[in-house]
Order: sequence, then C-alpha cells, then structure tokens
Amino acid sequence: MQETPVDKHQFSTLILQAFLSVLLGGFLLVFVIGLAIIGIQLVYAGRIFPGVQVGQVNIGGKSVDQALLSLIDAVTYPQTGSLHLQYQTGFWEVTPEQIGVSFDPGTTLQNAYKNRSLKITFLIKIMQI
Repeated sequence: MQETPVDKHQFSTLILQAFLSVLLGGFLLVFVIGLAIIGIQLVYAGRIFPGVQVGQVNIGGKSVDQALLSLIDAVTYPQTGSLHLQYQTGFWEVTPEQIGVSFDPGTTLQNAYKNRSLKITFLIKIMQI
C-alpha cells in the first residue's frame, strides 16, 4: 500500500484550519460562559443566589426582605436559648442575650447579598437544575 504524499500547501492549510477552529472554539466558550454569567445575574437580580445558608436556614433564591423574615423567624437562640453556668457551688441559668450574645440578621443579609461572587460550582449547580 502506497502513502499519498501531502504537499506543503495542503498541510499548512490544514494546520491553519485546525488553529482557527481551536481559536474560534475558545472564543465561543468564553462567550457562552459570559452569557451564562450575565443571564444568572439577571435572573437573580435583587435576590440571594441559591445555596446560601445562614446556619441551618436556607435563604438562597429569596429577596433580601424575604430572607430577613426567614432569619427573624428561625434564629431565636439569643433570646430563647439557655446557658448553664457553674462556678464552685454557684449555678446560674441565663439566656445568651443576657451575656451579650446577639444576632444581627440585617448585617448578615447585607453580607450574603453583597458578596455575590459567582463561582464555577454555582454555575454547575444551576446548569443541573
């Protein structure tokens, strides 16, 4: 079986086509990822990204106001929790609030909403939905 020789012109044309195909594919990939990021930013404008939790409270996908209500309803430990303090023969039962433990849901939500950095894991999670 005899090999068919490829002339230099055909070979350089093939190399150029392969290079341009890879280059175009790279540009398309960057363009699609950019569109996905812009689309997700638009879909979740005014809302907290999915998957964000404060303690055991899922606030992802909610507006800041909805998340604030969820946190106020769910986080009651500073007011209703109970701490048992003991020193030698003395024993005291106090709430966390009585010794200065507090929870500021407003600041927590500002941080959750402000730090809207888009990560690749989030993109993958969204694309699986």
